[in-house]
Amino acid sequence: MILNELGKLYSVETVAELLDVEEQTIRKWIKEGKLKALKLAGTTLKVAETELERFVLQAFYQSSKGGK
Repeated sequence: MILNELGKLYSVETVAELLDVEEQTIRKWIKEGKLKALKLAGTTLKVAETELERFVLQAFYQSSKGGK
């Protein structure tokens, strides 16, 4: 089942807490396409665990290489 492949689904608030940034920053990253989110019930945003892991690894790789 596809939900099993996504892992847990995190709220914007939880992702902000995990990354130690403001919720507004998470929403900005989603809007810019840097962080992918699922829109549920038309308004609720959720970030899949696998997407969060991809985002963090990409950010780590870019920072270790001196990229943006």
